[in-house]
Amino acid sequence: AAGTNQNPPKYYTATKGVRVYANNTITFEGKSPIATVTMDCDSYNGIDYVGNTTATIATSGNTLVYTNASENAGTQLRVKTIKITYAK
Repeated sequence: AAGTNQNPPKYYTATKGVRVYANNTITFEGKSPIATVTMDCDSYNGIDYVGNTTATIATSGNTLVYTNASENAGTQLRVKTIKITYAK
């Protein structure tokens, strides 16, 4: 979701990944509680696009929300793959 940014996350065919801009959110909703979410991120020209250092994660029941929180443009999160592990 766009969150407080005017631009929502976008899939790019060329890199086969999703760009999550500053203050965008990604919501994961599972059938059971989520133990971990592992994201494989893209690198380009020596820059690792792993999101902002001020990013937040909030959980509630079976839902996890990642927010690429930033007070300025910050660093994009460029996700290539996502692995979700559920709690036992």
